[in-house]
Amino acid sequence: MTPEDSARLGGLLLGQRLVALGVVAQGEPIVGLLPYVVTEDRTALVVQSSSRARHSRGLVAGAPWSGVIHEPETGFREGPQSVGDHFRDLARAREGSYNT
Repeated sequence: MTPEDSARLGGLLLGQRLVALGVVAQGEPIVGLLPYVVTEDRTALVVQSSSRARHSRGLVAGAPWSGVIHEPETGFREGPQSVGDHFRDLARAREGSYNT
């Protein structure tokens, strides 16, 4: 990753607050728009989700997820373009987390 890419990614992660998060629960793909924060060491996103929400069923330790964070539109662009970054990983339980 170039220094420019790293700076752009850092700005994107710290400048936005919503992630389109996709999970699989009970064999069905589910996508939700969730608020998140970045951990201090910038190694993880922590999402807030109600235990009553369908996508919460797919946010269990070890479950795969995929997400997209979009940059806000700035000016005119020709044709559809997605500006942002895609992420994927395995879910991990966070110490001290609780269900709401």
